[in-house]
Amino acid sequence: VPQFNLCQRQLMNGTSMASPNAAGCVALLLSALKQEEIEYSPSLIRLSLMNTAQKLDDEFSVGAGLIQIHKALDYIRSLTKPSLISKIQLDITGGQGRGIYLREFDQVQTSSGDIRLTIKSKYLQKKTNQLVTYGDQEVKIKFACRLSLICDPPVSYVQHGKFLDLAYNDRTFDIRIDPSHLKEDQAHFTELQAFDTNQINAGPLARFPVTIIKPISVNSQTHSLEFNNQTFKAGQIRRHFLQVPSGSNIAAFKITNHSSDISAQINLHFIQLEPGRSFRLTEFEKLIRLSPHSTFQCYFNVQDKRTLELCLARWWSSLSIIDTSYSIEFHSILITPSFSIHLRSSQSYERFILENRLNNTYEDINGLPIVNWKYLVQTLRPNKDESKIQVLSKRDCLTEQRQIYQLILTYNFTLLKPSEIQVKCPYLHEFLYDNEYEAALWMCFDSNKQYLGAGDVMKNYSVKLEKGDFVIRMQIRHDKYDLLERLLKDNGGTGLALHMEHKVNGLPAPDFYHSLDSLHTQKKKIQASTIKLQWGHQMPIYMTTVPEDKLPKIINSTAGTFLFGTMTFPKNEKMKKLEMNTIYQYFAEPISSSSSSSSKKSSSSSTSNTNKKQVNPSVTTTDEGTSNSSSQKDQQYQEALRDLKISWIPKLTDDQSKLYEELISEQQDLNNHIPLHIARLQQLENQLKQQQSYLTNEKKDEKLNEIIKFIQDKLLSLIDEDLILKFYGQKNSSSNEKEIQLIKNDMEKRRNWLIDIYVSLGISLCDLSTINDDTLTHLTNIYKNLQKHIDINDGKLNYIYKENLLIFHH
Repeated sequence: VPQFNLCQRQLMNGTSMASPNAAGCVALLLSALKQEEIEYSPSLIRLSLMNTAQKLDDEFSVGAGLIQIHKALDYIRSLTKPSLISKIQLDITGGQGRGIYLREFDQVQTSSGDIRLTIKSKYLQKKTNQLVTYGDQEVKIKFACRLSLICDPPVSYVQHGKFLDLAYNDRTFDIRIDPSHLKEDQAHFTELQAFDTNQINAGPLARFPVTIIKPISVNSQTHSLEFNNQTFKAGQIRRHFLQVPSGSNIAAFKITNHSSDISAQINLHFIQLEPGRSFRLTEFEKLIRLSPHSTFQCYFNVQDKRTLELCLARWWSSLSIIDTSYSIEFHSILITPSFSIHLRSSQSYERFILENRLNNTYEDINGLPIVNWKYLVQTLRPNKDESKIQVLSKRDCLTEQRQIYQLILTYNFTLLKPSEIQVKCPYLHEFLYDNEYEAALWMCFDSNKQYLGAGDVMKNYSVKLEKGDFVIRMQIRHDKYDLLERLLKDNGGTGLALHMEHKVNGLPAPDFYHSLDSLHTQKKKIQASTIKLQWGHQMPIYMTTVPEDKLPKIINSTAGTFLFGTMTFPKNEKMKKLEMNTIYQYFAEPISSSSSSSSKKSSSSSTSNTNKKQVNPSVTTTDEGTSNSSSQKDQQYQEALRDLKISWIPKLTDDQSKLYEELISEQQDLNNHIPLHIARLQQLENQLKQQQSYLTNEKKDEKLNEIIKFIQDKLLSLIDEDLILKFYGQKNSSSNEKEIQLIKNDMEKRRNWLIDIYVSLGISLCDLSTINDDTLTHLTNIYKNLQKHIDINDGKLNYIYKENLLIFHH
């Protein structure tokens, strides 16, 4: 238990506590085996833990039971030496992969027929990437065992063979499952186990679980079920499995406490499982408190023709026994063609069908549909220049020495107003433990690199931000470089997209109409009156969209953004909180009519001017506009020529400083032109690199001192560091956004120049043959100055390692 809790013990549960406990037990077991010089393998360790675990009576407990670490050690000691169990691993596959799990109503009404299973044998090498020897092959050749197959606990609904002869190859066999006679509203579990007939005491060498859920049918007339006289002790759990009627999409659950003087705290957990989706998306969970003679009612979404599990658990610290009754009733208020409505702002409306598919029923809808817009979602793409794949440290390795890599993606965005955001990654799915990628974490910083918040893309983490520029850095880890590279180049090279969800409030409610004509004339809106939805009756409804000018002015452009929310058709007040359907509205880039007309005018005028020039090619115009244009082109030519000469200075290592001095003498204004002096610095550094192999320490120090003097006397005097810090330390607000952007670009250039200059100065000081205390003090000051502008873990700061070595030796 961490010491900051100020206690020695703490109540914890779940895999976050079970995993370190199991890992610690395994560590003790391995320590004992090494001390006794007993050979082991991962398969043997797993077998010893599972075959000696203490079984639990609860059929819903996960795993083989409670770890008995001393018995696991005795189990390995008792095996015959040498034992094939420590060299050969057996696995049974088939069905749905790791076992057979029948849950839906149609799956458990008749026999399954023959199901083909495969038992595989795998030879375990002592070391990974080890060359295969003749001894290894001999073990495989001599491997042979007779397996005894049994079900534990014994059941009548699983039929299988009794024995199976196995060599070092795959063997298939069939089993048959007939759940038709099983009791309803219960879970049935057994495990097909394979024993070596020569070592029965060693326990099962392979296991194959079989789980069958037999749901109960709902009353076809009332579409409901009642559970009366249900008592609860402290910590007691009651489960029910039932078939959701066809056409139903809403369930109403009601529970009553009949005790006269006892309150109860009960946890409700209702869940349906859907292939390929996280259970969190199809569950309802709520902790309630029932007073004496009180009733609680709630509504939640369901999927028809799927098994619904109701789980009710009384709080573990409760006192006395309570008497309750509860019921569940199903309803149908469906929107077609899908459960998600997609609106387009360019169309201004969307049509959907409201219908009731539950046999012989009708639904009363009280009031208008409730639309709750939650987020304005902005799509971000990573900055390629600041995104990279890196190799992690040596300790970040999986088995078989598989190195883990990290992908760092950098996203830049600007907020025009304060906003509360959530960060989501639509490419990564919602499975936590079955996710292909090891981690997907993000951190948010402002323009001054101040940390503001962090989170995981698989959960909802909110950060409140003020107006300004921000950066999100996301880390994704994997041991396969090509998978991370694919994310870096996703979507045609633009990179992995992030969804930035801005919380919105106060958007106008849409209008609803029964016909498109009513929508066009904006007459006969659907009023807040009761709608009776008969069984089989379809009611078309037309819904208006949110105007773009009503969106909050949080970001610069609505291009690629969309609104996300929920919609509900309430039967009563309690149903108003139910989120029946998700709803999206997509926005296109708004095009100004004035800009389009002006572009047409400019294009037509340019066309006419071109035609005039073609008709009179010999005529030379001498108006003021033409002279300004020619002078501007001449200036651009001179600047381009100057920049070309500057770009060649670092390459002319034999030139000494001729071109550099020539440019300064020709144009006096270049004396304060920073790129020119940076080019000269690079030239000096390149000259030193070419000559350092045959320079003495004195000559090398002379060259380094020349670089240091040039940086201190010339370059650092041209950049006002205080001005840069002042710009990034204050909020810049102006009505002219273009002016702010120009200033920002200029400041970013100057800050990058300053960083490169400080790094060059630090490396030059570190490379001096003689280091004194003044030099170390100077290096420390450079390090502190760089911390104001750049992350200390950035790869540019490679001189820091040199500095640390110098301090250590000094």
